[in-house]
Amino acid sequence: MDIPDITKGQCPNCFIVHPGFDHIHEMGDKRPEPGQKDGRVVIKGFVTHIFGAYGSVCTFFSHLEPALAFGRAARMSKETEGFGVHDAYLETELDPRLQREVRSLTSDRDPIHVSRDDEHEILLRWVDGCQPDSHHYVPPDGC
Repeated sequence: MDIPDITKGQCPNCFIVHPGFDHIHEMGDKRPEPGQKDGRVVIKGFVTHIFGAYGSVCTFFSHLEPALAFGRAARMSKETEGFGVHDAYLETELDPRLQREVRSLTSDRDPIHVSRDDEHEILLRWVDGCQPDSHHYVPPDGC
């Protein structure tokens, strides 16, 4: 991904400005290719967008289960008005000019739809994949 020579928050392609990302672009038909090449890392995952009394928060997860659990837990707060979980790709690349890592999120604008029954199953998988001694989620099926 070519990083535009502009300061954070002034990219004409960004549809939201967020302190955790240099760029947040809407996903079109062409999706980033996951993998690592020439110092650029692309991870397929999900972003949880939480909004409410404190503004907007976007957090990237590499698995659906923790993304949904994060949003559901936040939604139970009186300060949260709603949340959405979106298909997303996180791209990181060292920018020699800026002398730091640039983080770009490419996300579907519309959240994914999860039925109540599916949500219950996903949350059970999240519980099964939690690792008390680690911050990593390990899917119960090993994928």
